[in-house]
Amino acid sequence: LPTLDPYLGKLTLGNVPADQIPEIRVHLNQPQTATKPAKKFKELKPSQFWTALEQGTPGGYPETFQLFAPQKHAQSHFSVSHLEVVDALLQKLSEPRYQILPTEDLLNADEATQLGTLTHAAIERLDPAKPEQSDRVVELVLFDQSQPVREKLKPLIQQQISAWYESEVCNALKAARVHYRELDFLLRMPVTADNESAVTVTGMIDTVYQTDDHRWVVIDYKTGARLAQLTDEELISEYEFQLGVYTLAIEQLIGGLPDSVGLAVVHDSVRFVEMKFDANRLTQI
Repeated sequence: LPTLDPYLGKLTLGNVPADQIPEIRVHLNQPQTATKPAKKFKELKPSQFWTALEQGTPGGYPETFQLFAPQKHAQSHFSVSHLEVVDALLQKLSEPRYQILPTEDLLNADEATQLGTLTHAAIERLDPAKPEQSDRVVELVLFDQSQPVREKLKPLIQQQISAWYESEVCNALKAARVHYRELDFLLRMPVTADNESAVTVTGMIDTVYQTDDHRWVVIDYKTGARLAQLTDEELISEYEFQLGVYTLAIEQLIGGLPDSVGLAVVHDSVRFVEMKFDANRLTQI
């Protein structure tokens, strides 16, 4: 294109032939835009709202306002707690009976639940070889509790922790070669039919450890006065499915079934309830 030489002050046509100069067209009038301006909505004063609502015409419900039928195989991940609920419904498990203690010896429902939850949280953090650190752990789990709760539950938690340190479970953990706490797992279930989708069960195991003679042991802690009053048979009936799923998860992890699986029921004393799983029962689970 023609340019002005800054040194010579002359207009030059450059080295581009005239037939290669691009054609430039200029709009003499402003072109019409294809887009439409956004629709402005009239803002109503609060005093005008009810009048406008009464004069308005209701429209139809949106397509999403309807009942959606369950979609089979839509969910691929299930937690162990979710499966426990389903298993209980299938087996129609009844609530186990337990001894009724004098009223003055009982906590209220919220306090009893808190005691079990906080004791469980404390035990998961305890070092079997360092009982002197237990007071610090108790303070940690009680940190965000109210002062009345702290004062009422702290001695009860410390009492149960003392029982845990004196138990055979603690001694076994102290001598363990390997000790895993709060072990998360993803249990992938095999697909048994062409039209089925893969299912993954998620969960967390309280304790998995290996002894000096290379035996693998799986423990799930249970706390609270209600569970402490149940018999071994009642505990097995209530938690067999959960421990069975844990057994399958450990089997995928270590390539074989664990040597021992059971509940450690922690209260004023610690009771270990072992469960036995054969191939048929695991297949049912």
